[in-house]
Amino acid sequence: MNNLHEISILDNKTINKIAAGEVVERPASIVKELVENSIDAKATAVTVEIKNGGISLLRVTDNGFGISKKDVKIAFIRHATSKIKDESDLSNILSMGFRGEALASIAAISQVEIITKEHNELTGVRMQIDGGIVTEEGEVGCPEGTTMVVKNIFYNTPVRRKFLKTEMTEAAYIEEILSKMALGHPEISFKFINNSNVVFYTSGNNDLNNVIFNIYGRDITKKLLEINDYENNIRVEGFVGKPEVNRANRMYENFFINGRYIKSTAIENYVEDAFKPYMMIKRFPFCVLKINMLPDEVDVNVHPTKIEVRFKEEKKVCIAVYQAIKRVLENVSFIVDVPLNEEKELKVEINKTCIKDAFEVENYLIKENNRDTLVEKPVKVNETYYQPDFIKQNIVHENENKKEIIERKEILKNYKIVGQIFNTYWILEHEKNMYIIDQHAAHEKVLYEKFMNEFKSENIISQQLLQPMVIEVSIKEKEIILKNIELLKKFGFEIEEFGINSFAIREVPIILNKPSNAKFFLDIIDQMLVRDVNSAYQNKEQEIASIACKAAVKANDKMSFEESKKMIDDLIKLDNPFHCPHGRPVIIAMDRYEIEKKFKRVI
Repeated sequence: MNNLHEISILDNKTINKIAAGEVVERPASIVKELVENSIDAKATAVTVEIKNGGISLLRVTDNGFGISKKDVKIAFIRHATSKIKDESDLSNILSMGFRGEALASIAAISQVEIITKEHNELTGVRMQIDGGIVTEEGEVGCPEGTTMVVKNIFYNTPVRRKFLKTEMTEAAYIEEILSKMALGHPEISFKFINNSNVVFYTSGNNDLNNVIFNIYGRDITKKLLEINDYENNIRVEGFVGKPEVNRANRMYENFFINGRYIKSTAIENYVEDAFKPYMMIKRFPFCVLKINMLPDEVDVNVHPTKIEVRFKEEKKVCIAVYQAIKRVLENVSFIVDVPLNEEKELKVEINKTCIKDAFEVENYLIKENNRDTLVEKPVKVNETYYQPDFIKQNIVHENENKKEIIERKEILKNYKIVGQIFNTYWILEHEKNMYIIDQHAAHEKVLYEKFMNEFKSENIISQQLLQPMVIEVSIKEKEIILKNIELLKKFGFEIEEFGINSFAIREVPIILNKPSNAKFFLDIIDQMLVRDVNSAYQNKEQEIASIACKAAVKANDKMSFEESKKMIDDLIKLDNPFHCPHGRPVIIAMDRYEIEKKFKRVI
């Protein structure tokens, strides 16, 4: 009997199954790895078909350049790859895959069949692998490209199989992975079939707007703002939703680095900071952002899933994303338009009989009110990974009314106050529009911006305390305070050491005519521990907003004509007069045409 403490070398079968546990967690992991191979093979169409959540059958078919006959068997050896040659290539990765682990790991825990043919070959190769062992091999007639059939996942590792979720849940994971792939590669046509039903497909015509429509639907697609920004060798492009398109979680935030879907808490925070003035608290924006940069500026060799990445200069990337979004949002009017007569919504119906297969390149149709709209054929794509040239096309929204972007300086210029209703809402007339302003939200916004501007200009008024506040801190907090003591002075705090792990606060900033307290100070220190110190004060915006809310005039509070005019003048001078600090609308609009329609003056 072997000694339990004796060190031994594991056999290849065991090594492969350990790798499978890392790379292959569930059917969705297999789909991700195989589709990434299809993308690297320059496929223009990829079809993924599953049955029973991908547990019993999973088929990925592409029209890429295929695998040569001599390399098919080698491809299933662990750490065999054509995408890198040595360790120097790891700093310049342009391909989706590069580890050479996936196929060996997949074959080790399932029954795999591969059929592949190169473009210049007359016949292809078919190979059957069961549990990592080749059982059949031979030539076969087949189209150009590669088909991978994976059956009975974890059939030889029942411990892993019992941890899989229900078939419906596993199918949902696959759909999520494929939707991310489609968003990151609009130049490729993706089709997903679940139990013989087409779940979604994309045209592959390189129109990201069209992909978003197919995945998220019309309601979101018609409320998108396009982004195309370049700064410090970083290109940020894609779409963000208007502030009204928001969710209670971050599931609708999509980020891609050089075509690869990633997750980054830092980028999420900066995106949400850009939307903060326009969105309600604890709501999250919709975005599909493609960040294209030099491959040596980002390390994707961090985790087997390749979803986590490490940036050489993370802050530079985050600021580029933040500025790109901010520039777009600052140039759009977000006055809520309130139509008096709801239009009948356009019914869009997909004609699924026109879906193309992986080896077909043809047009498909969208039925729009019984009228067929032809979608163009896929276009030739730029193969450069970090500077793609996207072609914007209007497919399903050509009949929608395009609202003009209004420059902020022109909003409500030369307005006329008509009056007030309910002692809360002021009615304004400007050109052919009627505007209604909530006096509480407007005054709250003015007060909030007043303090924030004082902070940014380092013009904060502080109040000396009659009795200093003494606070106890940890060693780590003490280090942060001492390191940033000058920055804290700019915030309006006068502090000094008062014992081993204590500080005495002698002056505090006046926030909207009220002195701040010790909790306010400690909250800033807490944020400095986890975030960039220059933005720590910005994280107190929620509390400052609450103070502004309490200090502002309330609904039913009487305001004179002069007071209201001063408030409105101050409001429209702001960069964002459309939303209060909590994200609620300040101004809504009704145009003359809608009102005249209601009175039957126009038909």
